[in-house]
Amino acid sequence: MKAFHERTYGPEYNPVKVGPKRDLVGDVTRAMRKKGIKIGLYYSLYEWYHPWYKTDIQRFVTQHFHPQFKDLVMRYAPDIIWTDGEWEQSSSVWKSPELLAWVFNHAPKCARSGQPGVDMEFQSPFVIELTTL
Repeated sequence: MKAFHERTYGPEYNPVKVGPKRDLVGDVTRAMRKKGIKIGLYYSLYEWYHPWYKTDIQRFVTQHFHPQFKDLVMRYAPDIIWTDGEWEQSSSVWKSPELLAWVFNHAPKCARSGQPGVDMEFQSPFVIELTTL
């Protein structure tokens, strides 16, 4: 979804300004809601092209990943959002507990998912298992 939605972070990858010149995720979510279909968004933690990803992972997490993830949740209000790509870093590096707490407080109806070790509500994509915190 990173390359297909309007965003304030990473303007060079903002499809409203480059490529299709429109917010594709916004278009799809509006059309789905009109038909009564629930919205699910996927967020890949990896961004190999981002200069902070390899040089300053904490800056990447706090100034790029978290703000962008929160923007997706606030802008599109998905019914579920799931992540992938956690295996290179621990949940403490990704600051998963803090992000999960933010989602619980700002989008309590949004189900959260992630891979094992990311401290999310259920595991995906192959195993869906409700867990407690």
